[in-house]
Amino acid sequence: PFSRLAFHASVSWQKRTIPVILPSLLSARHRIGTRRQFSVSTECPDCGGTVSRYDRHVLVFTGIGSDKTWASHVEADNTGVPVINALGKELKRVSQQLGDVKIKVSAISADSVQQKSGTLWHDAILFPGGKFFQISTGSVGDFVRDAILNNVDQPTSGVETKYPPAQGRRLILVCVHGARDQLCGSKGPAVQAALEASLRRRGITDVDVLGCSHVGGHKYAGNVIFYPEGEWYGNLNADDADELVRTHLVEGRTWWP
Repeated sequence: PFSRLAFHASVSWQKRTIPVILPSLLSARHRIGTRRQFSVSTECPDCGGTVSRYDRHVLVFTGIGSDKTWASHVEADNTGVPVINALGKELKRVSQQLGDVKIKVSAISADSVQQKSGTLWHDAILFPGGKFFQISTGSVGDFVRDAILNNVDQPTSGVETKYPPAQGRRLILVCVHGARDQLCGSKGPAVQAALEASLRRRGITDVDVLGCSHVGGHKYAGNVIFYPEGEWYGNLNADDADELVRTHLVEGRTWWP
């Protein structure tokens, strides 16, 4: 079960990669990591917790190539992605019901957006669990109520998800959000392309590499997240991609360079 997994991260520092093991998920809360104040030395006496704690991660598809038009803050009122802006407002509205549950929301640059009866519907994935939904600016209230507050498995929109084949695929997210941070914008696409090339060479067809908006820790770009396991890697370059795929996906172990 998702709640039994331990989460990991690796962060490079002064040409040395320092492994970081994050606390196991708490089954009652599905916590995806915690963070103490990040402080590192070459001896690394206490590296635990370089990823801020979050309980849910909502991935909202905003269209292929949309990363080129994302504003610095995709949730912003006037310049952000409307559906993410609406989702952020709804999460704020129900903040008392959420309590201390932390929700991370990211945009995904992939073509899983469709129009029906004049309404723009976006595929969305909710982790942990990898549940797929369709959301629009007008349906975010239903989504938050059903999927986040009440853990309902089925989409509320009545619109089938476009992202094939929905459940069952593993995802690799790469931050490519150049408007938020230049380093992510320069390193992220190169890392994404190198990961895609490595998967093709190895004939791995059940894993998708998707560009995402800011997830935090941009000074450690390139940043990569593996789902459903929820492992984070930082300070990656394109030439790390093949070794990362070999170790993490093929051999099934966390990469400690």
